[in-house]
Amino acid sequence: MQQLVPSNTLYVSNLPDKENKEELKRNLYTLFSEHGVILEINARKSPTTRGQAFIVFKDLKESTAAHRALDSFTFLGKALKIQYSKNQSHVLDKAKGIWEPPAKKEQEKRKTEKRRREEQREITVLTNVSAALKPSAPFETFQGFLRASVVGAADRGMVQVQAQFTSLEAAQEAIRRLTSQSIKAIIKTA
Repeated sequence: MQQLVPSNTLYVSNLPDKENKEELKRNLYTLFSEHGVILEINARKSPTTRGQAFIVFKDLKESTAAHRALDSFTFLGKALKIQYSKNQSHVLDKAKGIWEPPAKKEQEKRKTEKRRREEQREITVLTNVSAALKPSAPFETFQGFLRASVVGAADRGMVQVQAQFTSLEAAQEAIRRLTSQSIKAIIKTA
């Protein structure tokens, strides 16, 4: 079992799963409060979280004392398994005054992810290139160029080429420079 960094929150498993949720929380509170101030006990009864609880202490020393004293302790007929939690409880963030509602955090996360996707999005430029040239030839000097491939035949010894760029700005710059050389090119939209 992996030993985690000490935390105010303890993850307790191997709890009796037949116990009523409120009764279980009361019994856990009675047992663990001997070691310090408990801010929250989170015990759920869903099929995936049965027999588990998170106990949040006000102080790290208190959670450490409870961990040492109660790991493998027989509780309602079962030996407790206690670890430090991987994540910090929002209850601690609230107490420190740094808590943000999940909706706001999720909204920021979505905005950041959208920005990251837009930065990494590949933009496709279509143009006709002489069949005598390799497909990437007109694009290799452009910043943000990734790759080029032939996507079809055009008339008079030309082939239609699709080139991918790392950003819209890079694709627009490529089109501007190609147009100045009298080469028609467009950005392909999805």
